[in-house]
Amino acid sequence: MASAQPTGQPIRSLQAGDKSLTYATITPDGRHVFGLVGTDRAVLWDPATGQEAREFRIPEGSVYAAALSPDGQRVLTGGGKSEEPG
Repeated sequence: MASAQPTGQPIRSLQAGDKSLTYATITPDGRHVFGLVGTDRAVLWDPATGQEAREFRIPEGSVYAAALSPDGQRVLTGGGKSEEPG
């Protein structure tokens, strides 16, 4: 949920489906909200509409952390893949 300052009143709800939004930040240019959804998706939302602008699927493992570059052109994600003891 995005909120306006200083009132704190909600201005937009970002949909993450049935998974939790585990991280969110506004891109440096203010044009998008970037977030991690569950452990297998990264999403860019258009804050004006609340709609997904782009989705990035994480092919293997789980993502638990993310950071945007200062220019907003790159994203770094971190996580891991659980290995079953054999």
